[in-house]
Amino acid sequence: MLCPRCHVQVDKNESFYTIDRLQKIKSSHIERVRNHLDSLKNDEAFSVKYEASIGGAVVKVDEQKMDSAIANSGFISHEIPISLNPNNTTYSDNTEKFWDTERDQLYQNFQKEIEARLKRGDVTPFLLFAIAPQPLLIQLGVLMNDKHDVKVFQKRREPDTWDWNENPVAQSYQIKTPEKILDKVAVKLSLSDRITDDRIIEVLGHQTSIWEIAHDNPHNDFIYHPMQLSELRKVYRKFYQDIRKAHGQKTKIHVFPVSPVSAAIEFGRVWMLKVDATLIIYNHNRDNNKFELAFIIDA
Repeated sequence: MLCPRCHVQVDKNESFYTIDRLQKIKSSHIERVRNHLDSLKNDEAFSVKYEASIGGAVVKVDEQKMDSAIANSGFISHEIPISLNPNNTTYSDNTEKFWDTERDQLYQNFQKEIEARLKRGDVTPFLLFAIAPQPLLIQLGVLMNDKHDVKVFQKRREPDTWDWNENPVAQSYQIKTPEKILDKVAVKLSLSDRITDDRIIEVLGHQTSIWEIAHDNPHNDFIYHPMQLSELRKVYRKFYQDIRKAHGQKTKIHVFPVSPVSAAIEFGRVWMLKVDATLIIYNHNRDNNKFELAFIIDA
């Protein structure tokens, strides 16, 4: 069945609108409607995306792939995605101005888009999709802390998707403690790649207690089920507790992150204001292959 206007269009162009083509159009339409109706059974949620340039390159979260991941996770987003960074800065992440402007914009947009909804009493989950430099991901996690119902998604490269695998995969994480407890404290988040101690010593000197959170096979695509993030959050909480016991609550932790985006976010989400140590976050500068200070998180 067609509307009068489409009937005229089809009838005047029978060579193009063949029986086979019309049947395919009908089948495609039925499948699309069926998928939309099925999605109405899903739980409502707010979808949130955060994008910030990496090494001067503009990055984007593919909203079609977001929609697929949301539907396959049993949710439906009841409005367009909330963007926490609608205006990317022109500065590169190897400049101080980049961190100042991006962090300030993230904070303001969080207050406007997320905090405002929480104050209104909106209780539906937030589905978080982010691609950004590691320090900003940690800051994003601090803002969207584990007091809120936040589902963090992980972008995978092979295959190119935000979808989770159906079956959980066991993952063994380790907290490696330093030989000596010194005044200066550093942690290596060696989850995407190994970080050698000499790179930390180059920044902080030899009188540093170097901790490490790692697993047996670090690479970018090892997180492909939410259970892996759940286990990682437990490891992060234990790490913060161990730091308090070993160094005291007033210490400062120098953080050197090389991890998947979701792992960086979760490191910030489990950090507790007024309980855990101040975080001094570093970024890997690809231009000189060194870690450089990005900013400090203490509130």
